[in-house]
Amino acid sequence: MKKNLFLVLILVLTSLQTIFAVTPVSGGIYSNTTWTLANSPYLMTGPIVVFPSKTLTIEPGVVIKVQGGTDPTSGYPKNYLEIRGNLVAVGTANAPIIFATDSINSPNFVPYTTPYEQWYGIVIKSAQGATASLNYFTLDHTYFGIDNQNLNATDSISLKGCTFSNNTTAFGITGQATLDSCFFINNQYCFRGGSQHALNVLNTNFSGNKLCVYNYGLVTNLTNCVFENNEIAISATAGGLVTDCVFNNNYYAFFDDYANSFIISNSSFTNNVTAIKLMKNSSITNSEFANNGLAIGLAEGMFVQNCNISNNQTGIKTYGQFMPGQLIMDVKDNLICNNTLYNVENATDLNLGLERNCFCSTDSTVIENLIYDGYDDITRGLYNYAIYDSACLNIISYVTKVELTTGVEQETVLSPFVLSPNPATTSISVETQNPAMFNAALQIIDMNGRIIKSNLAYSGNVAIIDISDLPQGMYMLIENASANRQLFVKQ
Repeated sequence: MKKNLFLVLILVLTSLQTIFAVTPVSGGIYSNTTWTLANSPYLMTGPIVVFPSKTLTIEPGVVIKVQGGTDPTSGYPKNYLEIRGNLVAVGTANAPIIFATDSINSPNFVPYTTPYEQWYGIVIKSAQGATASLNYFTLDHTYFGIDNQNLNATDSISLKGCTFSNNTTAFGITGQATLDSCFFINNQYCFRGGSQHALNVLNTNFSGNKLCVYNYGLVTNLTNCVFENNEIAISATAGGLVTDCVFNNNYYAFFDDYANSFIISNSSFTNNVTAIKLMKNSSITNSEFANNGLAIGLAEGMFVQNCNISNNQTGIKTYGQFMPGQLIMDVKDNLICNNTLYNVENATDLNLGLERNCFCSTDSTVIENLIYDGYDDITRGLYNYAIYDSACLNIISYVTKVELTTGVEQETVLSPFVLSPNPATTSISVETQNPAMFNAALQIIDMNGRIIKSNLAYSGNVAIIDISDLPQGMYMLIENASANRQLFVKQ
């Protein structure tokens, strides 16, 4: 009986040892290596380097725990995974690969108060030919989650199904990158870096971060993304496309003074302290702004159309000191209603026509009480506007405070044309929908009002324009005969 109990005890201890076993790893990987689910979890006790032409493959569901600690010489976290060869870490939706600090298991670890950088992160040395395939993984508590170094002009990286949480910087950008269906939670910076390429982010959620997108010189395209409960959603980027996105309950959705070269469409901005602090040379169309402190701060070159800007503290605030040749802002076909402090506030001495916007009142006194301009402060410019019927369909009368030589003219009708693709890399196609404009000349200007290309002509009703020689950035195509215009991005 005692012998049987002893054997049972041995079996239990052996089973427990197997259950709680870890596979320690560190040092160089000099031959193709696979980290298997059977040997998971792995414990990184020191830095790991995958040498050129060698591949580290990590199976779905594998857990990699990394010991924390600081290198006394550099002051950075001492442990990292450096790729000079190839990394294949492709999990699945049901079996993601997990990179995590083992400090979480420490009795001294307190979530959100223990320092973010428990380990350095994954370093990809593309200058040495490194490649990385990373899908369906989680990465937390790093100094620089993915440090994508030295990307060449043709290099790119794509991530899908990723989760970054509690990192100082989640993803360092130096080249073309695409992310799809990812989550960024409680990071200091989600994206950080600079490049002459584009960052494309789709179907991704950002929550509880300090600064989500912070990329000098990098065009950032966002599609179907949600930014919620962040301190700052977007700052210091080189513009880009923002389509079908939600910005809710952030301190700032767009932070910069004079954020530049964005095309924002079909997006919603709600419950932000400031939705758009100050933007220039950009367009905002078919979007909703509600319950924000400031909905939109506008400066030169802004185009705002078909937006509902209602129930904020201040709807629109116009800024800027305009120089000859600059593009004046164009604000039209919007609902600007029931904002509690001002529907529109003029912070410049520029006079502006707002006749093609509805203020949801037929009483000029009610409308004037929610307009702050030169009637209230002689240092400010004046706003002209129109009074619409209660359905915001027909103009009842105009209120003309000043004769304008710039701004929106009364009863202006612009002839439409279609520009594609947008963004574009080598050429754009322009198709007019008005036969009377078949022989109209086109021109391209930059955001400082300089003519870059002129006397461009339709062939029939279509013009194909070579833009391969244009530097990356935002431009405006103008149809001279009609003054119709459209922003586009050259990548």
